[in-house]
This record gives sequence, structure tokens and C-alpha cells, in this order.
Amino acid sequence: MSELYKCLKQFGNTVFCLWLVALPMLPLFSVGVFKESIGVFPTIGLTILLSGIAIYRASEASGGCRIHFSIADIAVGIYALYILFHFVFCRGVAGINDFAVFKVIMLLIVYIYMRMHRSGRAVFMAIITGSTLQALLVILQKNGYILSRHNSFEVTGAFSNPGQAGGYIAIGVVLSVILLYNDIREKNIYSNVGFGIVLFLQLVALYYADSRASLVAVLSGISFAIISKFKISLSRYRHKLIPIFLISAIIGAIALFQYRSGSANARLLIWNVSGNMIIENPVFGHGIGHFEKKYMLYQADYFSQYPESRFAILANNVSSPYNELLRIGVEQGIVGVLFILFLFCSLFYYRPKDISDLISKSGLIALAAFSMFSYPGDTLSLLILFSIFIGLSKSASVFSLDFSKWGIRSIHIVNIAVFITCIPYSCFYTKTSIHTARVMSGQSQLMLNPEELDRLMKSTSFSAFYAYYITHTHEEGNDYQKIISDMIPSCENYCFFGDIFLSNQRYAHAESYYKKAAYMIPCRLTPNYKLWNLYLQKGDTAKAIEIAEYMLEQKLKVENSFTIRSKSEIRKFLAEVNDQKGN
Repeated sequence: MSELYKCLKQFGNTVFCLWLVALPMLPLFSVGVFKESIGVFPTIGLTILLSGIAIYRASEASGGCRIHFSIADIAVGIYALYILFHFVFCRGVAGINDFAVFKVIMLLIVYIYMRMHRSGRAVFMAIITGSTLQALLVILQKNGYILSRHNSFEVTGAFSNPGQAGGYIAIGVVLSVILLYNDIREKNIYSNVGFGIVLFLQLVALYYADSRASLVAVLSGISFAIISKFKISLSRYRHKLIPIFLISAIIGAIALFQYRSGSANARLLIWNVSGNMIIENPVFGHGIGHFEKKYMLYQADYFSQYPESRFAILANNVSSPYNELLRIGVEQGIVGVLFILFLFCSLFYYRPKDISDLISKSGLIALAAFSMFSYPGDTLSLLILFSIFIGLSKSASVFSLDFSKWGIRSIHIVNIAVFITCIPYSCFYTKTSIHTARVMSGQSQLMLNPEELDRLMKSTSFSAFYAYYITHTHEEGNDYQKIISDMIPSCENYCFFGDIFLSNQRYAHAESYYKKAAYMIPCRLTPNYKLWNLYLQKGDTAKAIEIAEYMLEQKLKVENSFTIRSKSEIRKFLAEVNDQKGN
């Protein structure tokens, strides 16, 4: 029987690691608006199944099981309860996106599974394998053998942009370097050659991805590993090393900022506006998932107060703060930030005890550094790494609990309940994602009942798809007032809403939406051009002249055929006005 339990454990580890390799590749074989996140449901189902096998194995072997709880476990538990509090009480359950709930469930279940198994080496190898596959994709894309997944970027791996591909590869680089160092010490020649080849491919792909956040992640993770490994030796030279480190960090930060200063300044704008959001609701935040629903309105308010801001030329539609800790501050408030900091302190207060702990914590540092300048929380295969690294990292044990067979059966019942709950959600979102793919290809019309539409509109990805759909179809019978209240704010959406009100001659409402859209992105001509047409339709010549003169002086991020044609039309209008005044 013990051999059977051993085989079951090995089988569980193998299956989970294979899924971990496949997860970043899943978007390549998925379609529709949920192709980036549809892997949430199979991840939950698979992890529940494997956890159930592990718990059964442990309970049958001893008639029950003892579970040890660490400080990190307590921190994770408290934070999970706070998230539950947010879902229930902050802005109500009706405003919560299903995927937000199931992502939290996934992270919690994966964390528990990692705490049960502690099979670090196999998981690390799975992450490195996945990272190497992404590196190969990036190299093939760069050399023109396959197409990237985004028209604006030369390389993306299996992701939607090079930043996320670079982040995943960066995590693989950190893990590969530490394992390579460890195998060199153990004089494992074959392993050294293998890791050397893998590391070379990863570094080449990282160069092609050209992601500053990924470079920061690699440097942070490896620096932590070096400091942790050689802490005693380095402490002798700390008076020399600390100034060198600080000077190098400052020079490096300046160099990275200047490398693409426009992109860096755009992030400063986003962080500035996000800070204003935190100030308004500092304690508990605006609610989980509300960053996307509110940010552009705050950006519009910012530019209405500071129309001459140097950031105006850099403004764009924003769905992420490019800083996960800042997102937590906006959505969950200072309380959420403190819980996260407590969790990290519970892990890093203790020096890594062995190579597995060192790799876990180095990987977590790299991922955390990457998350300060990017959005791994929006990418499933990166998000799950938080649970994996935290679950594999060691922390001080606090207490233990003995679970009888009845206690174990209760855990099984909870697992089965979650698994059964996932099935209809998985079927619904998979079916909807396939349906939206057919709609986008022109093979079908969007046919959803009001309840389904209301449920889906809470998803950012579906809301963006639906905004594009209704602006190009103009279907009869749409409840646009309801759509406006559910839609994620953006410059394009608000221009469309203005068009709807203008077509119904509700000029005040149309003017309000056009003005808001113009403030959202001050470097775009379209909202002001629509505002000018509104004033012409109303017969308000004075305001039409005022906005026309402003547009001729307006600083634009991009000049194209539309802006050239529009300015020509405006000049002609102003010339006619001046001729009439002269006569």
C-alpha cells in the first residue's frame, strides 16, 4: 500500500508540473475574449483533484493527519479573509467579476497544494521548461519564422506583449542561474551543459523582449540569492559594498529611465493619478476590480485641473497601474497593502534554509520586482507563480492541528463543492469565449440574453470587446443607458456615448461625454472634433470658433490622415467665419 501512495504522489507531482509547463502556452490554443484567463477553471479542478489524492494518501496511512501552520500560513489566511470581506461588503457582490473570485480561489488552492508537497525541484524545472519554451517562441518570432500575437510588437512569445513574455523568461533566468550554480558545486557535468544551453536561450530571448521590468526582475532575484548565500562573507565588506550598491542602483535607475523616457513618464502619470485614487479611499480602497472602472475618470479629472501638464502628450487609455502594489492600494486600500507587507515580512524575516527555499524566495523577489513596473496580476501563468513561490518558501512554524478522518472528509466535501461549482462557470465562459471568436470573425451575431450580458459586462476583457462591437453594429433595441453604466470608461467609449446622445439631440449629455473624453486623453483630436461638430449642429458659433482655434494649437501624439483632414476642415471653417466678419 505504501508503494501505491508513493506512486500517487509522484503521479500528482508529474501532472501538476506538466500543467505548469502547458499553462503559458494555453492562449495559443484558446480563442475569444477569455483566451488569456480561461485556464483558471482547469487549474482549480486539477489542483483540487491532486490535493484530494494527497490528503487521502496521508489520512489512510495514519488514520488522520497533522497539519503544521506557519506565520506565512496565518498571513495568507488573514489576507484571504480580507479579500472575502471585500467581495461581500465593498461595492457589493453584484459588482464582482466572476474571474476575480475564481482567481483568488485558484491562488489559495495552489498555495495549499504547494505547502502540502514541497516538491521544489520538480516545480522549478517545470517553470524553467516553460520559460525556455517562451524563449524559443520569442527567438523564432524575432527571426520571422512565426508571427507574434500582437500587430504592434515583433515578439510576444505566447503572451499578448513582450513585457509579459520577458517577465516569465526573467523568472526562468533567476531559477536557472541558481540551479546552475548549485550543480556546478556538485560537479554535475551533464546538468551544467543543459542549464548552460537553457540560460543562453533565455538571455537571448530576454534581449529580444527588450523589457526593463524583466531586467530589474533578473537583477533583483540574483542579487537576493547572492546576498543570502554569501551573507557572512559579504558582511565583512558591508562598509564598501553598501555605497557601491546604492550608487550602482541610482545610476542603473537613471539609465533605465532615460532608455525609454516617454514610457517611464507615462508610468509616472499613471502612478500620480493612482495616488489620487488612493487618497480618496485610503483605508479599504475602491473595491476589487474597480481600478479599470474608475481610473480613466480620475485621469480626466487630473487633466481638467492641470491642462498644461507635461504628461498630457503621453496620456492614453489605461487598464493597469503598472505596479501591483499600487493596484492593491487603489482597490484594497492601505489595509490590503499592510497585509501583503506582513506576508512578505513573515517569509523574508528568516534566512533561506536550503537550496529549495533560496530558489523560492529569489524567484518571489524577482516576481515582486517585476510587478512593481508591470502587471503580472493580469497574466494567469505569471499570477500563479506568486502562490507557488510563497507556498514553497519556508517560514517559522507556529502551531499544529490534528485532523481526524471526519475532519479529512469535511475537507473532501469542501473540495468537491468547489469543483462542482466550477463546472457550470467553466462551461459558460468557454462557450462564450468561442462565441465571441465567431462574432469577431464575422461568422455570427452576438446573441446574449440580458442576464448573461449583465454578468459578462463585469469582465474588463468582455467590456472592451462589447464596446467595439456596439460601436460598429449599432444594433436596434440596445439599452444604452444601462450599457453606459456598465462599460469600462475610455476615450473611445465616451465618444460613442456622446454620439448616441447627439443623435437623439440631447446636446447637454453629448457635450458632457465629449468633454470628458477630451480630458481623458488630451493629445487626441477626435473628442474635440466631435465637440466642434456638436456646436455647429446646435448653431453655437462662438463655442465652435473657440474649440476650432484650440484644435489648431492642440499638441497631438500622432498625426494621421484623420487629423490632417480635420484640421484642414477647421481652417476652412475659420476662414469662412473671418470672411463673414469682414463683410
